[in-house]
Amino acid sequence: MALAGVLAGFAVATAGSGTRPAPLKLPASIGGFVRIEDVPLNRTGAGLRITKRYAGWDRRTAASLSRAYGGVPAAAQLYSDKGLENMFLLLAVRAPSPRLFTPYQDPGYLGLARPQNEVRTIGDVDCLVFNDPTPRGKTPPADSVHVVECRRSGRQLTVSIVHVTGDLASAPATAAQLVDAGWNALT
Repeated sequence: MALAGVLAGFAVATAGSGTRPAPLKLPASIGGFVRIEDVPLNRTGAGLRITKRYAGWDRRTAASLSRAYGGVPAAAQLYSDKGLENMFLLLAVRAPSPRLFTPYQDPGYLGLARPQNEVRTIGDVDCLVFNDPTPRGKTPPADSVHVVECRRSGRQLTVSIVHVTGDLASAPATAAQLVDAGWNALT
């Protein structure tokens, strides 16, 4: 019984001492995008059933993310525009992450205007993008770039977006702004 009292005292003494990272609560909206469950089309019928499935996947994704970082708080939320045309999955974890990178490619040697995979740094955000092959000397079309992941990380927080769809997938600068908006909402 004495040990239980000591452990209870330790728990009370360390609560609020900064030894445990604060939980994460993602915002209801980011940059004009809302949680998938808040899209009007998803409030009834088939949309509601699909939304409940996505909510379960988000919880499981957050649990996997937390385990990957040693059990620290993590969150995952699918966001969409009101027409379900552009979506992204926001991930947040109370831990630092390394910067994004891709193996080196020499686009000149490959005869391409840009490497097929590259990291673009936009402010404090790194975006890993895939570029459709465009021959050297040609201007790549605007929709030839595809956001794979955008990430911002600091000493105690990482925020990223993945599974980017619609026109948003071809807009790394906009995706980076969404990561910054998520970051700002959590700091």
